[in-house]
Amino acid sequence: MSDDLETLRAMSDPAKLYAGDEIPENSWPEATILYDIWDSKRGGRPAPSRADLSPFDMKKVLPLITLSDVEWEPFRLKSRLVGTGFVEAIGFDPTGHYTDEFEHTEMLHRRSRWVADHCMPLMTRGLPLLWSPKDFKCYDTLCLPLIGEDGRVNMLLFINRFHVE
Repeated sequence: MSDDLETLRAMSDPAKLYAGDEIPENSWPEATILYDIWDSKRGGRPAPSRADLSPFDMKKVLPLITLSDVEWEPFRLKSRLVGTGFVEAIGFDPTGHYTDEFEHTEMLHRRSRWVADHCMPLMTRGLPLLWSPKDFKCYDTLCLPLIGEDGRVNMLLFINRFHVE
């Protein structure tokens, strides 16, 4: 079971966490594009499926996204697709790897588990960047759930922005 949102917010300080309806007013332009696409494809469901999304619709933001498969028992994330902008920012390509194989991913897993358990988007702004060999000091991320035919979250779609300040 995942942490509650207030616990995640406290653990992520000084980064700021926004969930659900808080996201549009606290977003950055590329994240807004992806969020709007995700939201328009839900069709009355809590989240769209992967099949509802088209790379053509997301072409402006594709370099910045990552798509991870969700495994539930135990909870793990496996990187399925990693955009070139993300690879350049972190200095390696994690495609095909589980995120828990890398250092400093505990909070990523806690936030991801919350998104998967609640089937609700979560945005984090101002996260310290501990795992990139580049000069970035912090990053922002938006995590969007995707559901399977059974209505359960089976993938997470992320968009990231990296900062030097």
